[in-house]
Amino acid sequence: MLFTLGLCLCLCLEPPVEWQKDRYHQTIKVQENQPIAVTNLYGDLHLRSSNLPEMEVIVNTQTLKSDPVGVKISHEVEDGVLHLHVYFPELETVSIQRRELLGKSRRVDLTCFLPKHVPLTITGKDGKVKGKGLDNQMAITTKNGPVSIRNRQGAVIKTYQGAIEYFLGSSDIKGPVTFTSIVGPITYWVPVGSNMEIKADTKGDICSDFSMKIDSSDNEMKKHATIILGSGEKKVTIGSVQGNLRIKKQINESSY
Repeated sequence: MLFTLGLCLCLCLEPPVEWQKDRYHQTIKVQENQPIAVTNLYGDLHLRSSNLPEMEVIVNTQTLKSDPVGVKISHEVEDGVLHLHVYFPELETVSIQRRELLGKSRRVDLTCFLPKHVPLTITGKDGKVKGKGLDNQMAITTKNGPVSIRNRQGAVIKTYQGAIEYFLGSSDIKGPVTFTSIVGPITYWVPVGSNMEIKADTKGDICSDFSMKIDSSDNEMKKHATIILGSGEKKVTIGSVQGNLRIKKQINESSY
């Protein structure tokens, strides 16, 4: 009992955590139709569409006052691709284990206003990736962070256990449409008037607002579903090892 009381007193006397928060923005020049790659392993990524030719980036940082480490937002062109990368210089020189420990006390959230129609490659980790009003072909990779996108074009999205939710804002799709996870659930919102063939497979559950044909004869105990809408011209692939899959019908394009 004395040990418990002493522990409680120590916890009560522990000084409060003091955070240092900063906010600033950058304007980055983008060539016409230049692909953009954004990497942020330290927080959330918010993606918005813009009618401007450049990319506007709003940066929100949070670090411990007792351990201030400057964040760097680098941007450079390599092989014709504009790369935007969030990193802490001090963490680049330490071991992976030490980097993981120190990285937990630092957070960087980005809001990117992106030119329409340019190809995007987005890389995250545990933070969420959220986009709306987009009109870009894109590839997104995260580990545990959830992904929620409203876009008029196709996308290739991969997560480990992060949930994927994708609203397709047009039945006239450009680019591939592929969503995969290991254990993360996947929800695909299908636009009105679509002509597509949807292939979905998982060991989890498959729920659909449309009629589907299911094959459960897989030796790996996976369910394989096929959904044909209209002419079935556009191919959509949705796959997970164990995550649940949902194929939902949009009421109208206002869902986008």
